[in-house]
Amino acid sequence: MSRPLIIVAGAVGMAALLDAEAGGPVRIGNALRQPQLAATIRALAHDPGSFYTGAFAQRAVEALRAGGAPFSGDEWA
Repeated sequence: MSRPLIIVAGAVGMAALLDAEAGGPVRIGNALRQPQLAATIRALAHDPGSFYTGAFAQRAVEALRAGGAPFSGDEWA
């Protein structure tokens, strides 16, 4: 596996983009299942305000801060 694919495979949430059997990216036409993304989209559709104040907002702020962004979440309030 190439270095870029190894990096993708190790990134949270990105491993789903790889086809373990083929050892590379999911091929065009093959199903790409992302159940966590689907659950997030359903939750936001049910309560769009949660994008700014709910669990999604909290996870987004945590991810941004973990990546070094000077973000508190107050920017969305």
